[in-house]
Parts: sequence; C-alpha cells; structure tokens
Amino acid sequence: MSKKSTARQNIETPASSSSITLAQELQPFFFEQLDQINKKSSSVVANEFIFYLSWILEHYAAGSAFFEAVDGKLEDKILGVKLLSLGQMAKPEQIKTLKDVGDTSLVLCGVFGASLEKKLISESYYHQLGSTAFTRLDALCPEWFNVPSFYRLVANQFEKLILLLRLAAKNFMAHDREHILWVCA
Repeated sequence: MSKKSTARQNIETPASSSSITLAQELQPFFFEQLDQINKKSSSVVANEFIFYLSWILEHYAAGSAFFEAVDGKLEDKILGVKLLSLGQMAKPEQIKTLKDVGDTSLVLCGVFGASLEKKLISESYYHQLGSTAFTRLDALCPEWFNVPSFYRLVANQFEKLILLLRLAAKNFMAHDREHILWVCA
C-alpha cells in the first residue's frame, strides 16, 4: 500500500472561532477523528480497523457511492438483491460486490442509523447483510492489510465498528458549524 503525502492546514477564520481544514484527501482526517474516539473507548479496536473505517468514510463522503447507475440513472443500491446475485458472478466481481455490500451496510448503520429507524427495513437487516457479506468475503479474500482473516474479524466486530462510526458521526455533527472541511483537488 502506498502512502500519499497529505498536506493539511488549519486556518482560523477571523469572524468567529470556526476553523477550516484544507486537505487533499479525507482519509487521514477521518483516521485521526476515529482514532481519538477509539482511544477513549472501553473496547478499543486495532488500528487496522480504524484505517479501514477511515478509508470507507473517505469513499462514501461524496455520497455517490450510495447509488449505482442503472440505465443511465442513479438509483439506490438494493443490497439484498446484490447479495443474492453473487452466484452468477465471477470471483473478482463477487469480491467487489461483497465488499460493496459490507462497506455500505457499515456506513448506513454507523453514520445513518437514526434515519434507518424511520424506514420499513430495519437497521438489523443491514447489520445482518453486512456481517454476512464480510464473512463470505473472507472466504474469497481472507487477508487485508497483512491481517489474516481480516473480513471475518470485521464481521465479528461489526457491532463495535458501527458504534465507533456512530460516535464519530455524532462528533462530526456536533462540530459542523465550528469546523469546516475543505477538500482540495
């Protein structure tokens, strides 16, 4: 895995106590935030999981990762159908689909869990989908970031990871007026 240089700069705004963070990528910002929360937790997870979650958050930050193009239009992903259609796919496509279902389920439950309460499909449905996807992904691709059985471990710690994301989301929302994140292309 290559390391990118990440130029980050905090700027205090004169009008208030707000600050703007300039960054070329979001992953280091999310890692720092998740790591701080994790260190305060009574049930700490390994840094590899913090890195993975920060990578997922960067991927989903733009919002387009929650949708897929169907006939030239963006539509909501139907995760259960994606999971059911695995038998018709080649192994590389299965890996990509399982990762997508697992990652999307993690973000939906962790960051948007409160909004799932208002939907017909419950959070436990997405929890089960995500855990199943990561367990099946581990059978096809058992190592990530030099951690054997990484995706099985994600499935086993799914609840902890959701809680960590939930706490981070709450933290982001509490500081949204005080801290603005600007991504430089």
